[in-house]
Amino acid sequence: MNESENLRLYASMVPQMDAGIWTVEIEQELSLKKDAQRKAVNEEKIRVRRQILVPSAVFSLAEGMVVNRCPLPGTKAAVTDCVPHIILKGPFLPWIGRCRWKEKAVPSLGLLVLTEQELRENGCGTLHRMKVKDYLGGVGRDNGVFRPDYTDIPKEMAEQECSYIRIAGPLAKKVLPHMDELSYYAHCRQVYIGNKAEMGLDRDGLFSVVMSPRVPQYIPGQVQSYHTFLIVQDGLLREEGKDSPFQDFIVLDSWEFQVSGQTPYSFRRFCEDLTEKDADRMLLRLSGDIPDGAVKERVKEGFVPLLYHARTGDEGMCFYRSPLIPVSGKEIEKKEPFFTADAAMIYDL
Repeated sequence: MNESENLRLYASMVPQMDAGIWTVEIEQELSLKKDAQRKAVNEEKIRVRRQILVPSAVFSLAEGMVVNRCPLPGTKAAVTDCVPHIILKGPFLPWIGRCRWKEKAVPSLGLLVLTEQELRENGCGTLHRMKVKDYLGGVGRDNGVFRPDYTDIPKEMAEQECSYIRIAGPLAKKVLPHMDELSYYAHCRQVYIGNKAEMGLDRDGLFSVVMSPRVPQYIPGQVQSYHTFLIVQDGLLREEGKDSPFQDFIVLDSWEFQVSGQTPYSFRRFCEDLTEKDADRMLLRLSGDIPDGAVKERVKEGFVPLLYHARTGDEGMCFYRSPLIPVSGKEIEKKEPFFTADAAMIYDL
C-alpha cells in the first residue's frame, strides 16, 4: 500500500492456522565437497525445534494492543453521529478461534454498550477478576449462569488473570446482535503508515476494528452515561446459552463516556446561541474604555488590534476580524490570481 491510497477495508482477517500448539522442526547437515564427493562435516545433524501457539480464545489484551477508542474515554458531548468502536493493533484478534456460523467466519469479539440505567436495573455493573483456570473451573458460577467452556488452554494462559461481566439473559437478548449480524460488526482496516511514527505498528498498516450494534441516544436536556465493554462473545455461538437467565462474558477492555443533551462545548450549539442574540451583542469587543476616533469605530465593527510580521520583513500593527462576522463586509474586486499567501492580505490604509 502506498501514500496515494488512503484506506482499504476487509470483511475479515482469519488466521490461516487452526488453533493449537504447532511444532516446527528443522534438521540440517553440513558437508564438504571434495573430488566430486561430499563428506559430512558434523557428525550429528543440527536440529532446531520451536513451538508456535495459535490460541483458541482470548482472555486478556497485551499492553499497547488498543490503538484507539471512540468515543474517547471520558467524553461528554453529542456523539450520536458516531458508532462506538475500538481499534486494535492485531489484525487477527477478532477472529482468533475461527468462530463460524453457517459456514461463515464471524468475530469472536464484540463491543457491548450499556446505559447506566441498564447496568443498575440488572445488577451487572461490576467487573469480576480471577485467574483463567478458576474462571474455566467454574469459580463464582451460580446455578442458571451460562459460561462457555474452553478446551486445550495452555498452562501459561490458564495462569493469567481475566475479567468478566455477568449479564442478565433478557438484557443480553436486547443489546447483543443476532447471529446473522455478527460478521458486520468487525472488520480489518489497512491504512498507509509510511509517513507516521512507527510505534510498533504492523508494517502493512493492518488494524482490526470492532463496532457496537448500538448507537448512543441523544436526549435533549439530559446526560446519558454509557459503559462500553470489549467482550469475548463465544457464548453467542452456543445453543445451550440462549435461554439462560444470566450469561458471563470475558471483558478485554472497558471505558465510559457520556452523551450530553446540553452540548455546551459543541460548535453547533455555539452557533445556535449566536443566532439567538441581537446583532449588537454578537460582536467581540475589547474590555476597558476606548477613546473616540478611528480605533473605537474599528472595535465596534468587531476588529481587534494585532501585531504582524510579514515574510517581506515588514512589521507593524493591524486590525483583524475573523471570517465569522455578524455583519456584511465590503466586497473587494479581485483583478488577478493570488500568487502567494501574503498577496491575499488586505491592507486598508
